[in-house]
Amino acid sequence: MGHTESGDGGSRTVGRGVLLSIEEERRLAALRSFQILDTPPEVVFDDLVRLAAQVCGVPLAVVSLVDRNRSWFKARIGEQAQELPRGITLCPYPVAERQPIIVPDMRQDERFRELACVAGPPGFRFFAGYPLITRTGQALGALCVMDYAPKEPSELQDSAMRTLVGRIMAELELRKSALELQDLRRREREIEDRLLDRRALDALRLGADLQTQVTEQVARVSAALQLLSEEQGPAGAQFLAPERLSTLNVELKQALEACHSLGQRLTDGVLLQQGWGAALRAALESLGDRAAERCRIDCPAEPEQYLDYAGLYHLLEIARIAVQSILVTRETSRIAVSLSASDRGLVLSVEGELGTEGLPLLTGDSHSRSALMHHVHCLGASAELEERSGPVFRLRCTVMRSAMH
Repeated sequence: MGHTESGDGGSRTVGRGVLLSIEEERRLAALRSFQILDTPPEVVFDDLVRLAAQVCGVPLAVVSLVDRNRSWFKARIGEQAQELPRGITLCPYPVAERQPIIVPDMRQDERFRELACVAGPPGFRFFAGYPLITRTGQALGALCVMDYAPKEPSELQDSAMRTLVGRIMAELELRKSALELQDLRRREREIEDRLLDRRALDALRLGADLQTQVTEQVARVSAALQLLSEEQGPAGAQFLAPERLSTLNVELKQALEACHSLGQRLTDGVLLQQGWGAALRAALESLGDRAAERCRIDCPAEPEQYLDYAGLYHLLEIARIAVQSILVTRETSRIAVSLSASDRGLVLSVEGELGTEGLPLLTGDSHSRSALMHHVHCLGASAELEERSGPVFRLRCTVMRSAMH
């Protein structure tokens, strides 16, 4: 887009003498805020530069953005290069002047007559450059046209070029606004994720604190009842008889389990807002013993598409109970948890290695089995369980499509 030559007295390169002052740094910052440099061609800018060439009847037209050390062309007609060094192009002239520069014949203008592109090949004569100025007054670049013959643009052509510059800036501003909106939405999502993480952590802590506090209170009450039973003697034998004391202890344990369930539901309710897979990972972390690290979780299916909150909660509990049952017998076990969708429905699979003691865990008559089957029943699901030393643990739980919402 025009080159300069060096000679005695120094080269007359554009930008020489325009030091990178504070104002220039502000201009460059404004240019970068548009995130337009080095972007692929866009039809709207190609059409506008083609229209500029047609309006002025010239073979060469560019939308040039003037960077720190280069002129980069967002759109171009008649120019092969994508960019040229800033010091050898004509486009920075209108940027520096912050107003249109129209030169009917550069051979007759002392500012340009010695330029290599004017004095020698390709022999440009006509140049017109219109700065692209933002609403805040920063010149980003210019819409430039050139010809090999002298030309005096008409008022109509000049007006059309100014209109095209306005359209180019409108497109740039619109593009920038769209990018800023995307960035704002991304930041909103990041904030929401951080809030969810914080809420999940708070819920985990609250659930754990609730369980700890109630456990300590139950222990204190049980100890107090035992002490009273020993101190009251015959006078309190009727009220604190062994059968009555046993009943009170059972009631206290039931209250403990109810509080634990409430705390767990509170935890899961927050975690499930992040998605079932994330909720499962967080739930496993709450088991301790690096449970989450020992589990390989593969969840190609998205249960949120099939189940309501209650269903997601029960599915989460089934996976948690299964993993916890494996860890009870072998803390170093590697566990695989997967959730997939099939023609039949959702399939939850948990596999791991068992230790040699404590069997059976879920296949026998145990509290864990009762809890697991409760959640299976609430889901309207079926469960296949294989549990034996050897060591093998496999649980396959299928939620039929007919049971999904």
